[in-house]
Amino acid sequence: MPASISMRADVVVILGLVSIAAVAFVMWWNRRSMQRAQARLLHRDRLYAMLSHCNQAIVHTQDAETLLPQVCRIACEEGGFRLAWIAWVDDAGRISALARHGDIAYIDALDDLGRMPGDSVAAGDDPLKRALADNVRCIVDDLRHEH
Repeated sequence: MPASISMRADVVVILGLVSIAAVAFVMWWNRRSMQRAQARLLHRDRLYAMLSHCNQAIVHTQDAETLLPQVCRIACEEGGFRLAWIAWVDDAGRISALARHGDIAYIDALDDLGRMPGDSVAAGDDPLKRALADNVRCIVDDLRHEH
């Protein structure tokens, strides 16, 4: 009989450890989910603040030469974007940079290579030109290494 009691005690201990591990996992998962939800909420709050400040700039600014740099600055400072850039593509497909703010190394690199401004938007490997040529959104996650 003592062996069976010992066996039951081992099972109880193992079940207790499994229960503790399950509770710890659930608590970890809930905390992780809460952190994700808070990050999404913070992101939405920043975007709302950015849009609100952009709207205020539009209402209070008379000309595009003053407005466009303000919008780029607001996008970086309020929206948390690393780079904001506004350009005009004329009928001939030439790009004219109107305003920029933030980590402008990507745009400066295009300038240094002689590909901006005034360059054609013919699509190629460059994500910026693909976006302009195809009139689609382009997301570049690695500004330092994207050509």
